[in-house]
Amino acid sequence: MKEDLFNNVDFIKSDDKMLEKYNGVLYHYTTVEGLLGIINTNVIFATSYPFLNDSSEIVYGRRLCKSIINARMEKTEDDILNVFYKECLKQIDSNNFRIYITCFCERGNLLSQWRGYAKNGLGFSLGLESKYLLSKMRKTPYDLIKIKKVEYDTLKQKDVINKLLNEAVKYIEEEKIEEDKIVCEVAKVVNKKIEECIVFFKDPAFEEEKEWRAIYYEKEEGLIKTKYRARSNRIVDYKEFDLSPTFADTYKDKLPVCEIICGPGIENTATNEVIQKLLKDNGFADRVNILNSSIPFKNV
Repeated sequence: MKEDLFNNVDFIKSDDKMLEKYNGVLYHYTTVEGLLGIINTNVIFATSYPFLNDSSEIVYGRRLCKSIINARMEKTEDDILNVFYKECLKQIDSNNFRIYITCFCERGNLLSQWRGYAKNGLGFSLGLESKYLLSKMRKTPYDLIKIKKVEYDTLKQKDVINKLLNEAVKYIEEEKIEEDKIVCEVAKVVNKKIEECIVFFKDPAFEEEKEWRAIYYEKEEGLIKTKYRARSNRIVDYKEFDLSPTFADTYKDKLPVCEIICGPGIENTATNEVIQKLLKDNGFADRVNILNSSIPFKNV
């Protein structure tokens, strides 16, 4: 079974289309150390998803998927489809795919983001022009990174999962597959596609964040080097995402930074001047706007 069988599912092929339609600014909230690292190296760290600030986000998508598969199992009397669904559940529970994620937000001055990702308001919000984040503008292998808007609508999430399962069931029926071993292989392929989609799913309660995610799904080891860093008492693996547009005249080979917002806890106006110098010394355009958060700082 070939993975391109699922190309009929719109969500699979929607990356650049979403960015082109949005055509705005996407913000990456980070700490002082994070901002320095991004500007000095021209890359953004993407964390392995088990080490996300809130790994329950992945659990949410898997739980939704399992509920859909269980409901299908209750309705079918077909033995071979039952084997398929059981193997899908088994694959979900034993997933060990390497997926690396970094997050963006449509809103550059959001209280929950300052609290969660920018040291309680003592960090920065880095704004990138979305039209220069298209995969076709990036050099290999960074063109393999998918950037999509997070889906918060539960009905749409279920629709994506059901379409993937429907394509697999259609394949099993059309090919008249009756061997458990082959059905299990089909389930493995489907599960990979499901996992690629549910990393873009999030609970509707977080919709105000208007989040986007850049995802690298490691199918071949070594294309983007894995690195390691310490976080609290853990060793965390990550990738460096170079999202700069190589094949564009504007921002060529530089992250498309157009705006930096200083967090509500940063009061020193000299910070703005030193950021401008930092940008200039690292070859970023003069067009970057340095702004201050308008949120009153009271222990954000």
